[in-house]
Amino acid sequence: MIGDYKNAMDLWLIEVKHTYDEHYEVVGIFGSEEDIIVAKDLYLKKKEEAGLNRSEFSFRESKYALGEVNY
Repeated sequence: MIGDYKNAMDLWLIEVKHTYDEHYEVVGIFGSEEDIIVAKDLYLKKKEEAGLNRSEFSFRESKYALGEVNY
């Protein structure tokens, strides 16, 4: 299903931080909220495979209109 034009122009910047880290690091830029959910889950699965606990990570999301992202 095609969403409205305005929503198609939105981008989400996702950052992650481990409990003991001082700063967030960029996970990626995604075009939909569904992509964010998938990306977070994949990221956490990889960290679990490395022996880390999911609860040790926090995410930060920023929403931008296309053209506002200057990263």
